[in-house]
Amino acid sequence: MRARKQKPKGSVVFNRTRATWNFLWFENGQRRSIKLGTLGELPNKQAAQKKAEVTRRDLRLVQERTVPTVRELVDRYRLEKMPERCSTRYGYEAWLRNHILPKWGGSEGD
Repeated sequence: MRARKQKPKGSVVFNRTRATWNFLWFENGQRRSIKLGTLGELPNKQAAQKKAEVTRRDLRLVQERTVPTVRELVDRYRLEKMPERCSTRYGYEAWLRNHILPKWGGSEGD
């Protein structure tokens, strides 16, 4: 049996007060929502569901993306952008080594 990629489940709901179509789903136990469009933009539920499919695909891509840690970002900075001037490099390394990496080294950056 093949493993299927799980797409975010959710529902398309019309908000009468604001005359908007919304996509609602649960993520990590919390309810989330995205406005799909107004009644003028999406005249019926079928049009809103088509737009919701695009939203589901985008959400799945975001969930599959891996976020680098601050330590990985610092390593990349050292290779690509670290200044070459000795005194500047020394000062930056001291901040990275003594303050930034001990506190946020394992955190995810964005």
